[in-house]
Amino acid sequence: MMRKMLLLAVLWGIGVTGSCQSKSAATNALHQLFREYTEAFEKQGIAARFSLSYVTNLKHLPQVKKLQQQKQFFAQYAQKIQAIDQSTLSRNDRYDYTHFLYEIKRNQEQVDLQLAFQQQPLKISKQGMYFLPKGWYAMYVKRMTTSEMSPQTLMKFGETEVARIKGEIQQIQDKAGFTGRNEAFYEHLQSEKFNLYHLDTVLARYAQIDHTVRKNLHRLFEHTEARKVKIKPIPNVNYDSPPGYLIPNRATGNTFYFKYYQGKHNWRTMDFLYLHEALPGHSYHFEYEQLHLKNLPAFHHLVRYPGFFEGWAAYVENLGKELGLYQNIYTAFGKWSWDLVRSVRIVLDVGIHHFGWSKKQALDYWKKHLPFRMDIAQREIDRVTRWPAQVLSYKLGEAKLLELKRRCEQKLGNRFDIRKFHSKVLSKGQVPLSLMETMVNDFIEDTLHQKLSDSKGKG
Repeated sequence: MMRKMLLLAVLWGIGVTGSCQSKSAATNALHQLFREYTEAFEKQGIAARFSLSYVTNLKHLPQVKKLQQQKQFFAQYAQKIQAIDQSTLSRNDRYDYTHFLYEIKRNQEQVDLQLAFQQQPLKISKQGMYFLPKGWYAMYVKRMTTSEMSPQTLMKFGETEVARIKGEIQQIQDKAGFTGRNEAFYEHLQSEKFNLYHLDTVLARYAQIDHTVRKNLHRLFEHTEARKVKIKPIPNVNYDSPPGYLIPNRATGNTFYFKYYQGKHNWRTMDFLYLHEALPGHSYHFEYEQLHLKNLPAFHHLVRYPGFFEGWAAYVENLGKELGLYQNIYTAFGKWSWDLVRSVRIVLDVGIHHFGWSKKQALDYWKKHLPFRMDIAQREIDRVTRWPAQVLSYKLGEAKLLELKRRCEQKLGNRFDIRKFHSKVLSKGQVPLSLMETMVNDFIEDTLHQKLSDSKGKG
């Protein structure tokens, strides 16, 4: 009897050890594959070949022979990753596995389109991608947003957002005392009283915004020790300069540049601009990813998902009140008015690149919905035309984050901790939105499971 029990124990021990070795072997194989792929990818020079400009990309496509080599390269790694048993991996490794598969598939789709174009080249139009065969615009949408939303769905989403945000602006117009007086309201918005004229005054106001946000970060985020963000006017600023942008620098810290043009800066824009570019937007996200996330997969530094990082920066603009900003209707208007610009651009993007809209059609749509921002209409239409799908990244990423936040609130009730939600979203760095959704669904299940365990413990 003792011998039988000993034999069973030995067999059980071998089974457990074998299982652990299998899991460890799969994990090691996975990350070795990631390292091998990353090194080979960089040697191929693929990463350096994608510009925001579709015209530049089409003019600088690799030759057929090189594209055929790339096609073979991605097929080889698609086969290699499939050889690893996903069921033996930890959850975190399964996230990386899924992410890697997404990248392989996206690159395969891109190479197929490029190869077809090089084998049957077309005259390149500078008026949008409408002249290209089916699949090109969808590829740019996926590249910029990670979404596979159809052009028709995108158009509907844009139109719905335009209507919704115009409703928010109408409420502000009513509160400002301009009910039913649109032209008077638009004229009011051009008032010089909304401008700050001294650079020192602008910098002092941004410093106060920075102080206010930092003081309130703990309400919404677990990580609150964000480094100082340098704030400066855009150098060599001109009429076409954007409202603001961030230049990340891991060594010396990030710099938020704002548009100070012809000696003035509109204070209505300052709250949402700071949230988007500095904290808790781009600067917070990039710093968190670069300095606080360890053990990201080797291929992670190759990826760049505007739908994630622009979506995050647009999403956090909605947190302004909780962070102590948007304390009057005009700073709130600054946020909503730029949100309307982003929403109109979605319709223009689909219109120009999928439906073949002319510049006149685009301008007419802009004028109908943004009559108080005709000063930037041509600049924005030109941008949309040059950079297909880039403008979609802000709203699609924001919409997914808001959807996931609502899902957490509905399913978790008072168990929902927004600080943990934000940590979860940022925990793997930039990822496709579909993977982010999987991660948040797991977060919900884990929280519900913890609630169940707590209840049993009390029982």
